[in-house]
Amino acid sequence: MEKGTQNGTVTDMDGRFKLSVSQGAQIAISYIGFTSQTLRASDNMKVTLQQEDLSLNDVVVIGYGTAKRSDLTGSLSQVSSKSFQDQNVTTLDQVLQGRAAGVQVSNTMGAPGSD
Repeated sequence: MEKGTQNGTVTDMDGRFKLSVSQGAQIAISYIGFTSQTLRASDNMKVTLQQEDLSLNDVVVIGYGTAKRSDLTGSLSQVSSKSFQDQNVTTLDQVLQGRAAGVQVSNTMGAPGSD
């Protein structure tokens, strides 16, 4: 992105980009997970992004949103894919049945797509 304007671009799959800017323009370069940089434009620029070193806190996905594990109150149960990887399960209720403490799973109909 050319600083102070709406003039910007994205890279192709190989990281190449074209951006026409005024002489001596400042270019802001950013990508998720990498440190943002501001560089002075030049012909045939080569930019190397540095990986941003951020450590993530445990995030828990709950039925209606997300929460940091340290902020969560109440009980928490985790079902790992390792607990059912060698079994033939086709629906979520089959995965949870007997694996999550306090969870009661009932299948009222056997037809595909039913509750």
